[in-house]
Amino acid sequence: MKKTIFMALFACAFMIAGVAKAQSPAKSRNQKARIATGVRQGQLTRPETRMLARQQHHIGKMKMQARADGRVTCKERRNIKKAEHRADVAIYRQRHNHRNRW
Repeated sequence: MKKTIFMALFACAFMIAGVAKAQSPAKSRNQKARIATGVRQGQLTRPETRMLARQQHHIGKMKMQARADGRVTCKERRNIKKAEHRADVAIYRQRHNHRNRW
């Protein structure tokens, strides 16, 4: 009986950790701040900004869809992480491509 309860609590802890990990907004907040800084400093043109904002919106939709059923699977978490990494690379490249807003 104790073993069953322990295993159930252990499984719940992993499910909660998976949902909490997908809900972590720190990465998105950091990316949005980097985009805003690029706009303020004139490093991003309007089309570049639009593309990066669309990419952030897509990542937000992915997170919402992953959380919709109450459980974030490993595959969903991996896809979100890949999309966030691609966005990081895109932000860096767009900010450092020597095209200025003005």
